Amino acid sequence: MLFVFAQSGISQSNSKSGAVLISTVQNETTLYCPSGDVKKKLLESNAEYRQKYLDFEKQYIQSMRTKVLNNPEIAGFRTTSEAVYTFPIIVHIINSGEAVGTPNNLSDAIIMSVINGANVRFSHQSGLKFPNNPYSGTDCGIQLCFAQRKSNNTFTTGIERYNNPSQANPTTFKGMITYMNSIKWDVTKYTNLFIITTSPTDFPFAGVYTGFPDDNVVFVSTIFNEGLVNHEVGHYFILDHTFEGGCKNDNCLTDGDKVCDTPPKSAPGYDTRIYSCINPSNSCTTDADDISINNPFRPVLKGGIGDRLDALENYMDYTGNCWAAFTQGQKLRMRSWIETYRQSNITNNFACNSNSGCPIITMTSLSAAYCQSAAAVTLTGSPAGGTFMLDGKSVTQIMPSALTAGSHTLIYSYLDANSCSGTTTQKLTINAAAVPTITALAAAYCQSSPAVTLTGNPSGGYFTIDTKYVTQFNPAMLSAGNHAVVYGYQYSNSCVNSVTQTVNVSANLMPSIPGLATAYCQNATAFNLVGSPAGGTFMLDGKAATQVAPSTLTTGSHTLVYNYTDANSCSGSTTQTFIVNKN
Repeated sequence: MLFVFAQSGISQSNSKSGAVLISTVQNETTLYCPSGDVKKKLLESNAEYRQKYLDFEKQYIQSMRTKVLNNPEIAGFRTTSEAVYTFPIIVHIINSGEAVGTPNNLSDAIIMSVINGANVRFSHQSGLKFPNNPYSGTDCGIQLCFAQRKSNNTFTTGIERYNNPSQANPTTFKGMITYMNSIKWDVTKYTNLFIITTSPTDFPFAGVYTGFPDDNVVFVSTIFNEGLVNHEVGHYFILDHTFEGGCKNDNCLTDGDKVCDTPPKSAPGYDTRIYSCINPSNSCTTDADDISINNPFRPVLKGGIGDRLDALENYMDYTGNCWAAFTQGQKLRMRSWIETYRQSNITNNFACNSNSGCPIITMTSLSAAYCQSAAAVTLTGSPAGGTFMLDGKSVTQIMPSALTAGSHTLIYSYLDANSCSGTTTQKLTINAAAVPTITALAAAYCQSSPAVTLTGNPSGGYFTIDTKYVTQFNPAMLSAGNHAVVYGYQYSNSCVNSVTQTVNVSANLMPSIPGLATAYCQNATAFNLVGSPAGGTFMLDGKAATQVAPSTLTTGSHTLVYNYTDANSCSGSTTQTFIVNKN
């Protein structure tokens, strides 16, 4: 169970693909997320938590049986009846006195950027779809806001700093928790995030949720990034790793991660020497074992979509460079936990507002970078009702396709009824989205044509035919008619784009020779040869012919072959024999 982290520092440019610093590259620092281990120990040792957990699972299972995940068309959407659950957060930075803005004492701007990126991911602003799992990619209706009010109603920025070298580099996990518990804010009102320099020597991690009753979410400063926030806060909202329990899937509501629309997975991460984000393995073939209606991966004959490849895009795996989505089921499980045990946090969201009399002006759910191929993004500000200016022009949405590649400036201005006004500014980066091409693929093939290896430019992307992953175009395996061949490619700037080519497959030809008798007399009149479809060629006893003249043929059996090739170069032939009798 290993995370592997690149050593290049904080991720400050967050792409639409979901890429962050976590990867499975060799020869880099290896750490892991022990949140699952912490939870297991708590279930064994803490009777109060165990009962709380069991009570939740009982009502959760009953609830999920009334919310069958059988509608992939709703993936990515949040219904108007669903409230957005906003959690006031307080970020505690424990450092050794380094200057603010250094790797071990991150600046407010970096922290705010990371949390804003996590919010973008929680609401799935990328809009990415995943052909392998149509249930991946959904607006969870969950947001994190920096607390602006303390419990005593005095102002805070939502970021607190502590110069404590021994706790910035704790030696024991127990000692770390004891110290954090002494400085954390009321867990029934605030979500406490901690950033330290190094993890404890007796319990290393990249990030961890310490569980009940401590309720702390902890990160290592040099690895603090938005995808990891989604991962660890996912644990805070009761989610397990997608590889929890391995491949067992007899009951998707009780086995594995207890979420039915995350395919079972045998182990964390993936082998980058063989697989990639868009070319995953299938580590478990048990997706369809649970044949109940609860399981969207039940057999096709049972109304499901069948066994699928591993969902590397899921935030709850160890696949940081692929992270891009939660599923509908994970959303429902998180919201159920919030509604059961975290109501007091979301009813405290007034803490996100300043007590100065004038509101805090923010832009919500906005990414720092977009690809030119991305869909339009509707702009929202808080408080609502203000105006947006993009590069000096009034706008209500961002249309990446209409913007030049490079940096753009977005300003949100707000004026309330009390004449309180304010603005907030954000820089946006638009990354050029080149269009890949499909090479050496014809517009039409016959079912009898040989298979064609698919190639694209640039190379290294993925192909689908009618939404199924493939590496070759094999006409013999396709029905007659049009087929959509898609080539997708992720560029170095993390922009993902695709191109589609429609290819027609023609059914195998079955020509015939209508009106040819089985026998003729030698004195019979010569007649012209006619084939169906018309336009082919005839061979009579191995020689080209356009008619049959019995008087010129010897008595006995003769062989006539009709060959036909259509406009798509599809060909076929038929052979018939006839006898010439003496007069």
